[in-house]
Amino acid sequence: MKLLFLLPEYVTNAGGGIITFYRHFLPQLAAQGHRVRVIVGSGVSAGHAPAPVVIDGVSVEVLDHALLDQYHARFARYTALPGLRRFLAGAWAIWEQAGRGEGYDLVETADWGLLFLPWVVEQGVPAVVQLHGSMGQIDLHDPVRGEEVQGNVIRMIERAGVAQATCAQACSQANADFWQCQTARAVGRILPAWKPPLAADGSTHKTTRGLVVGRVQRWKGPEVLCQALRLLGAAAPTIDWMGRDTCYESRGIKTSDHLRQNWPDIWGKVVTQRPQQPFEQTARVQAAAAFMVVPSMWDTFNFTCVEAMGAGTPVICSSGAGASELIDDGVNGFVFENGNAESLAGAIERLLALSEPARKALAEAGRQTVLRELDPEMIGARRLDAYHDVVKAGPVKALTKDDWLRVACKPGDVGAYGTLDFLDHLPLRALAGYCVSRTMRKLRG
Repeated sequence: MKLLFLLPEYVTNAGGGIITFYRHFLPQLAAQGHRVRVIVGSGVSAGHAPAPVVIDGVSVEVLDHALLDQYHARFARYTALPGLRRFLAGAWAIWEQAGRGEGYDLVETADWGLLFLPWVVEQGVPAVVQLHGSMGQIDLHDPVRGEEVQGNVIRMIERAGVAQATCAQACSQANADFWQCQTARAVGRILPAWKPPLAADGSTHKTTRGLVVGRVQRWKGPEVLCQALRLLGAAAPTIDWMGRDTCYESRGIKTSDHLRQNWPDIWGKVVTQRPQQPFEQTARVQAAAAFMVVPSMWDTFNFTCVEAMGAGTPVICSSGAGASELIDDGVNGFVFENGNAESLAGAIERLLALSEPARKALAEAGRQTVLRELDPEMIGARRLDAYHDVVKAGPVKALTKDDWLRVACKPGDVGAYGTLDFLDHLPLRALAGYCVSRTMRKLRG
């Protein structure tokens, strides 16, 4: 088969779950003789002179920044919603760079970055939307003050687009259920392919510290963890949180600053923030940790849970993370109730109370689970079967000329819309007051 993948990140980037999802699967497809091409980019990620390189048999190129700029100009009507404007521009730019899919049997796009929209609007080639975690879902769980309208519009567009797609797939049942509820369509569930980067031979020296790997972000559950550790008091274990910082409610507030202010006895003392590390180094830290915590309020899957299990490290996982579907509580890991600090504290106590042999047995059970359930050869066969079904069914009919989704998402002509004309509809006094206030904030630095 000739397969085209449009992704916001791939192995050439430093990134997270989407890279992990594809890093084992796509080379396997190439090794089986399939032609695999990846274009990497989005409204916030592009490069220059996108000469393709071959990585493990996969042709990889980046989105051309000049093409992104051209489409950005064609979405000037969304100046008031800059995030939506950027991501629509990225989606159509990558669609054009992909030659509109001509010559390919199937296209797979990520939901993040709205990359699937042109393939819904125009169709032409059967397309799979892989539901990794959309911008609208992230906004729902971590809204930013002042961007509420943009978040609502993006969610509305996403839901309509996913509902119209040829095929939609998720890697957890919880995420499949979410989209089925939102779109009233069937959404398939296939677990991701994964294999451990390091051999778990028992020789790794274990520390006494727990570990969280992920962005320091509200929906990743740092406040639930802080509350649970406070409940444990003197019995609370020390935990390292490895990941980059993000904003909290407002672009000007860092989540780590919020945590330090509201949990001064925990954040920075019981929990130590560590910088994000390259993939190989992170794998070593996961293997050496005494245990791993996944405190997420929500996660479509969460590969750090799988990585820890595969490294032979005991895991405590929130029921809000899709990876919790792999855990039989108390047998191959622990699951606590999403957002419930008392439940998390109890799970930590249960793990710490295990004897050394019992802890090793639980960790080994977790390792065997992910090796068995996420076997790349088995998962690859399932995904290929799904691809063949999509190709056999063919694309759905393109949207009509006056369909609201097509009208909202198609690029316009350069200069066809004023960029700031929407300000004409706002009260002049309010605008003047805002300009003065913003200028003063700038001057204060």
